Amino acid sequence: MGWIIYNSQGEPLVTQEQHDHTSADASGPMTDDEHDGFSEYDEIAAPGAGAANKLRLYAEDVSGVTSLAAKNSAGDDSLMSHPPRARATRDTAQSVAPGSFVKIQYATQVYDTHAAYDPTTDYDFTAPIGGAYFISGQVVIAFGSGSLDSIIAIFVNGVDAGRGSHLEVAAGITITLVVNDVLVLALNDTVDIRVQHASSGSENVIGAVTTNHFTVCYLGA
Repeated sequence: MGWIIYNSQGEPLVTQEQHDHTSADASGPMTDDEHDGFSEYDEIAAPGAGAANKLRLYAEDVSGVTSLAAKNSAGDDSLMSHPPRARATRDTAQSVAPGSFVKIQYATQVYDTHAAYDPTTDYDFTAPIGGAYFISGQVVIAFGSGSLDSIIAIFVNGVDAGRGSHLEVAAGITITLVVNDVLVLALNDTVDIRVQHASSGSENVIGAVTTNHFTVCYLGA
């Protein structure tokens, strides 16, 4: 059950359909088990010609949040409303050992639209939908000893996926390490921020409110 809008040439421009995924009766008003539907928009190449391409709009549940989504002619899906996004901060000191990348524990959650960020155990953002994401991380570290290599990086599924600041630091210096990137994530990919330094011992992340932060925002397919 649905409807179609035609132009003066008799070509369909907009199609709206009810999708019954329970094999219930499709006649009459939609019931609770017949809630899926979509609107399809045809791109007409020329008068009298068939549809060149189609764009479909539909509702999609992403981690319990209903959003408006679109599917283009290539079959790519993209959210058009309620994009997943999260932000967290590290407001207390954290010791960072030298020699290898250490995950920053952003333990204060500022917002998380799709319950995608874990601020208590893994400190990961888990992608609730595949697509391109803007990812940003910042860490401020006070160095008691010098470090030839001080690096911040975005890790995806435990693998270094993009690096930011890479600094040589003298003893007694406080530095800000920043990384920003746009990465394409698959559904359930995990993202975190890590730092590495070459000091002679552990160094501390500054424990100041909002100084250290981690932000992720969905951009589209």
